[in-house]
Amino acid sequence: MPTTITTTVWNGRSGVLLQNEALAAVILTGGGHIVSLSCKGAAAAGVADVNPLWQAPWPTTDPALRKLACQDGMVRVARLVCVCV
Repeated sequence: MPTTITTTVWNGRSGVLLQNEALAAVILTGGGHIVSLSCKGAAAAGVADVNPLWQAPWPTTDPALRKLACQDGMVRVARLVCVCV
């Protein structure tokens, strides 16, 4: 099974898509989180393609941006983004 790796955007964040004939996974480049897994043969078998990983209903942010908000003294933003104050 050949595996392909391509860049992608997932919910506005950059990542990579790793896939082969059976499985697809999206991994974010900021933080390295696995955000999506899917079985590529599910649709052919009549099964809904379900991502078993929980997805936040709110927009997420890159960990590097949270660190910048905390270091730059952005108190209001820091409290909302990273609760580091």
